[in-house]
Amino acid sequence: MAGASVSRRSRSAGWRLRPGVGLGVLLAVAAGAGCGHSDEDKLRELFDEVGKDPAALCDRGTDNFLSTEWNGKDDCLRDAADDKPKPVKVGSIELSGERAKVRVAFGEQSPLNFVLLKRDGQWRVERIG
Repeated sequence: MAGASVSRRSRSAGWRLRPGVGLGVLLAVAAGAGCGHSDEDKLRELFDEVGKDPAALCDRGTDNFLSTEWNGKDDCLRDAADDKPKPVKVGSIELSGERAKVRVAFGEQSPLNFVLLKRDGQWRVERIG
């Protein structure tokens, strides 16, 4: 992975994921799930929250995501603790039932494609790519 840091990098090309950055945003979006927002609104809110609190990603990732990108949620949270908030730009959102693909750029990094699954009314990150 590019760049040096005390925390480990996600296995995804060039993007440094940290426990509090992504999942925190996802949790905040999930909390608003019952507020009458559209799925697109919920997805945008999720990634806005991750930009503000990188650990949000750890809370909103599926077990598969957390084990693929890290060695589980605790590992994700350790990495997120070292991350700083970043501005977020949500690009395209493709919805297909309980599945979504969202293109997101954090700070000056190149955009990434996130695949999310809707589980029990909440969007969860399944993978990057």
